[in-house]
Order: sequence, then C-alpha cells, then structure tokens
Amino acid sequence: MITQSLPCRQKCACLLLTRQTGQVLPNPMIKHLAVKLKSLVLSTGLLLVSSGFVQAQESGAVAHGGEREFYMAFIPGDWHILPRQKQSERYYGEWIPKNQQAENWQDMIILQIFPGQGDESLQDSKRPEKALDRIAAAYKKNCSAMAATDALNDQVNGYWTGFRLIYCAQDLSGSTGEISLFRVTIGRNATYIIQRAFRVPGFELGQKPDPVSAQRLKEAFGIIRQGWICQEKTDRSCPENWAGTFELITSLNPAVYSFDANGKASD
Repeated sequence: MITQSLPCRQKCACLLLTRQTGQVLPNPMIKHLAVKLKSLVLSTGLLLVSSGFVQAQESGAVAHGGEREFYMAFIPGDWHILPRQKQSERYYGEWIPKNQQAENWQDMIILQIFPGQGDESLQDSKRPEKALDRIAAAYKKNCSAMAATDALNDQVNGYWTGFRLIYCAQDLSGSTGEISLFRVTIGRNATYIIQRAFRVPGFELGQKPDPVSAQRLKEAFGIIRQGWICQEKTDRSCPENWAGTFELITSLNPAVYSFDANGKASD
C-alpha cells in the first residue's frame, strides 16, 4: 500500500466526491478537467518525455530505487530543495521557488520513492492507475470537496506511467485549496511519484476564473513529463555523462537526491 506525506496530506471516474455527505455526484466540471488534462498533453507534445535535460546535465533530482535503477526528474534551476532532518525523509524531496518560504509556499514539486514496490515483469499496465486511485482517495478524506480526472497512461522507456489532475477545494485542516498534477511511474524495484502542487485560497469547484491558469498548468505538466527511469547494465541504460553521479548514489541507500547543473549533490 502506497502512503504519502504530501503538502495537502491527502476512485474518481469523472465524478465529484464530497466528504460532508458521502455522496458521489456526476458533475460536468470533471469532464471539463478531463478535457483540460488532455489538452495539456497535446500542447506539450504527447506523453512521451524528453531526456534532453539529462544529457545536458541541467539541474534536477535523481531517485535511487535500488539495484542501480534511477528515476531522473527535472527541477527548475531557480527552485531549491527544502531541508530534510531524518533518514526516513530521504525517501522524498520537496522543492519550492527560491523566492518562497517553506511556511507559506504557493508552488511545490515533490518527488517520492517507494522502494520494494516495483513490478519486476514491467507488464502490469494498471499499477500506475491503482496508485493514483489511492492518492485520490487520500485527498477525498482531507478535502471539503475534490475532483480528479481519470488516469492517462503511457509507457516511457519501457516503464508504465500514469498522470492525473486533482482539485482540492479546501484542505479540512486549514483554509487553503490545492491543485496538483501527479505522475506515477512503476519501475522494477520501486514506485516513483512526482507531483507539481499549487497552493491557492479555498475555492468552489467549477468557479471562474480557474484558480490556476491554463498556462501555469501547461508549464507544470511540462515539468513532470520530463522524467524517466533508467537502469544501468540493462537495455534501458543510463546516460554515460552521469556515470560518476550514479556510482556515488549506488553506494548509498535508496533515496531522493538533488543535483545542480554540474552534477553536484545538494541536500
């Protein structure tokens, strides 16, 4: 079972879920969200990701799932990773823009790794959707009202991946809402989840204008789609110019690591 510690601390098939009444109500807004997610895919060149940032060694993050399997994610250069104090916190990384503070962030990228929760056969195409369903269920429990698209699934470098857009009208523990794009990728040795979260004032589902503009969502999708898994000494080999970095990571426990444009680790 995948659990999580995401900013909002949170099975939607085109449905509106409300915690207060327990009702599951059809809602035209969810169809609208589904169209929005598909438009993001089309506007950024389908689901297939680019590994160009890896070859160029731009700043990013690497999650080591064990057995020399790595998930490589793009992190904008003007973002920084938040401090982590405990070994258990190494299984995730949280980044915010350098002009924002941890206490009142508005934009965040979260990369999580779940070692031992992979698919050795790489044949189960439903695994990403199942993980995304558990994420949506967590949001349902922690939001006054929430909406989520169906999962969009694809294969990248031979690994199954899924995307979902989730709206949380208001976190029950506070007064803020959240809009998040999720991507789940299933490796042989681990499950990897990357999230681009927007913290916004509480809102009504379906309100106009949308709390987050279409352009900002497009930019967010452009970030999380630039991620992929590679595994050294296999037919899904990793970029040679990161060999030294991977060698360092392999000697350590499975964890999420942040790197600058020169391949230098930061924490």
